[in-house]
Amino acid sequence: MDLVDESFVRARPTVLRAVLEDPRLDALVWPGHEVSVTRDRGHKGRHYAVAGRITGVAEVWLEPFDDGTIVHHYVRGTTRALTARSARAAVAAHRRRFKIVLNAVKDALEADTLSSWPNAPAPASSSPPIPGPSST
Repeated sequence: MDLVDESFVRARPTVLRAVLEDPRLDALVWPGHEVSVTRDRGHKGRHYAVAGRITGVAEVWLEPFDDGTIVHHYVRGTTRALTARSARAAVAAHRRRFKIVLNAVKDALEADTLSSWPNAPAPASSSPPIPGPSST
């Protein structure tokens, strides 16, 4: 299975990267998976190894663009699905979880409400919401 996705966030790559380092986000995007960083590219993003329902490699590449960042999300792997339909469902569920989490981060950064995120480079007024399990 291959998944390619892109989103635009109106925030500098360094700011976005600091937020995306939050380990709570990996747990939301990859529930039930083991996720480990295989290559840290600094403000350009990270490569990951993932193992679970989807097993393979993933990348989040942060590309500066205009007044923000294009977030490229790639996953290449296999699924433990028994049928092609359940494999497509696993990929769709992962894409949906990634978008929910990224949109929560996007909303917080674009509203300039970043404050209590670990590693945040600049404090602001309040903490952005982290979507809970009911959001997936």
